[in-house]
Amino acid sequence: MAPKRDRAAYMREYRRKRKAEREGRIEPPAPVAPAPAAVEDIDEAKRRRAVAEADRAEIARDVESGRLVSRETVERNLQRAFGAVRGALDGIPRALAAAVAAEHAPAVRAVAEREVDRVLDGLRVDLQQEEP
Repeated sequence: MAPKRDRAAYMREYRRKRKAEREGRIEPPAPVAPAPAAVEDIDEAKRRRAVAEADRAEIARDVESGRLVSRETVERNLQRAFGAVRGALDGIPRALAAAVAAEHAPAVRAVAEREVDRVLDGLRVDLQQEEP
């Protein structure tokens, strides 16, 4: 905290400045050099900005070349792929039941359905655990 100046000293300084203003002798403000920390902050901000611009340019090149795709595109493609896997797995019990003799078909179909459901439930849990 700055030390308190007495009121008389403050008033003398105030009157001196006012008199100089009235006489047209306005004193120019003393030049103020930027604080070293402020210069470092400006340099750091310029450096961060240059890095960010370079990153944006790299991302734009990767998008144009097809090396980088949007999250929505990836999610949409994964949903399609997992839907196809689910459809294929759901068809296994019917195919097995048709291939096995008529007397064993219901038992084989039940076992196959349980196994497919177990696998699909395991996939669902793994996908949910991977999300941030």
